[in-house]
Amino acid sequence: MTLLARTLAGVLATAGALGAQSPVPVVLEGDALPDGGRVTGIRSVTIDYYGMTTAVVTTDLAAFPEMFLVEDFSGTFVPGLAVGSPAPVVGGATIAAVGTISPTVLSNVVWTARLAGTPGGAADDEVVYYGTQLWLREGPVARFVPMTNLPPGTRWLSFADARASTASGFLMLRGRIDDPEIGARSESFLGLGWIGAIPSQLVQLDRLVSQGQLAPTLGRRIASVRPGPAAAAIAPSPTHIVWTADLAGDESDDGVVFRYNRATDTHQLIAREGEPSPVPGRTWGPLEDVAVDVASGGTWFLRATLDASDPATDEVLVRNGFVLVREGDSPAAVSPDVITGFGRGAVLIGDDGTEVWSARLDGPSGPSTALFAGSTLVARTGVTQVAGRTLVGIRTAPDSLSLSPLGDSLLFTGTLAGGLEGAFRVDLDP
Repeated sequence: MTLLARTLAGVLATAGALGAQSPVPVVLEGDALPDGGRVTGIRSVTIDYYGMTTAVVTTDLAAFPEMFLVEDFSGTFVPGLAVGSPAPVVGGATIAAVGTISPTVLSNVVWTARLAGTPGGAADDEVVYYGTQLWLREGPVARFVPMTNLPPGTRWLSFADARASTASGFLMLRGRIDDPEIGARSESFLGLGWIGAIPSQLVQLDRLVSQGQLAPTLGRRIASVRPGPAAAAIAPSPTHIVWTADLAGDESDDGVVFRYNRATDTHQLIAREGEPSPVPGRTWGPLEDVAVDVASGGTWFLRATLDASDPATDEVLVRNGFVLVREGDSPAAVSPDVITGFGRGAVLIGDDGTEVWSARLDGPSGPSTALFAGSTLVARTGVTQVAGRTLVGIRTAPDSLSLSPLGDSLLFTGTLAGGLEGAFRVDLDP
């Protein structure tokens, strides 16, 4: 069954329902691949501005253990590049591993990868692609970017994350560089790139902040720009970026979260370990395991922890400085069960203000995991039915959840009864 057929079946089955519709399978373990073989698992999913899905799946093909599946406008998935296939542009090399994937405004994908068979081995095997166009490669910065504020002699060392804005032509990049003016051999960094009129060209990439520099407004040096996939986000129309870092020095207040405004070229501190939080009488706890997202208008969404004075209520979700929900709460959609934590899940926010979040629950119904869009329950393990089976697992890692920029469609990955893995789509429109 194609994605289009599955989606129509789901819509017909839930016509007239209020709030989010029932999840509909997009890709399932066991699905036949167009060129032979079958899907054995779903590693990551993403949805673009037009509602088109890209998934990275594992396969039973010995030569191609991972593969891109890209949805076309008919709702059919077309196979793309695969681990084990020749690397675009880099002669003699093959794709050894796929890193992060991110949709762009033109329904192509920016993705990071590690290659095998490059001349320099580990010294030149990390890359960033736009579709099949090589944008960046480990090595001299000047070789790949026509314009940059990085000093001459700077080298790319690794690419942790490349995220494109989905409504305009910009790129947020995190990884490690070697800036000869800083003195260390490796510095974590955050950069913002501009995509030229020809979409296959990255014409400029400027450093916003990096390890060794003074943190904006604080006068303390940055010890590390956090590289985790949920630790930074770019808005669909990138007036704003939210990013996180560790500062050098005292560990009691070294975790920070900033929002960058491209229009004014300024960084605003929105959370700092040890400083007052939006919960009266509580300060921010260690801001090490956080998740962030930001909408085009600058509205930010943060999963973080408070100080340890009450461990039963120290996990919190905050939107633009106001508490959305907190550990110990009992949302109406799942009452009388209560939230026992948010785990390490991603948080997402659409340009319409829709917040997507997950929580662990416990109570009379027993322990479970739930996925929400605002206050609406989207899916719950042990309760939600998908394609005639009970949903028994929800994956909430950043690359396992994707929200369309308009906030109208949500992709998530999970497991159905019997151990069947899948990627599922939910229409969030009434």
